[in-house]
Amino acid sequence: MVKVKNPDLIQKEITQGSYERKRFFSIVAHMDHGKTTPSDYLLRRAGLMRPEDAEHLQMIDSDEEQAHGITIFTSVVLLSFKDPRDPDGEEYIFQINDTPGHISFTGEVSRALRGSDGVIIIIDALEGLMTQTETNIRLSVGEELCKPVLFINKIDRLISES
Repeated sequence: MVKVKNPDLIQKEITQGSYERKRFFSIVAHMDHGKTTPSDYLLRRAGLMRPEDAEHLQMIDSDEEQAHGITIFTSVVLLSFKDPRDPDGEEYIFQINDTPGHISFTGEVSRALRGSDGVIIIIDALEGLMTQTETNIRLSVGEELCKPVLFINKIDRLISES
């Protein structure tokens, strides 16, 4: 099911808006390090998801992916954003690529990174760097030249599981 908020505005910004107001970024991580959760958070903040569903529903994953508990394909979401510091300015368009974390789907990650300006690399605080994390870092900053942002996720696990 596709949900769209302000579809006319988004379409106008994509087709007519300036490139300086468009940002394309991918979210990458090892499997189960929490890639889909930040995407769901952004959807909730954009008003496309009910707050009570934010912790339980993986909005971006297809029904098949939810049934198997694994992201298989890169999911793309477009969000419009108005900078509150610039009330008279244009909207920004963010394209978020939520990528798979399993090593078998590295090609999906590489394809998503090729069209990205930046990348959010998520690392589980307790598990640390894993093989797919290293692969994603090499792809991001080596071959695809994305600007990386490191996000350490699940810090609460350090308290509850150590």
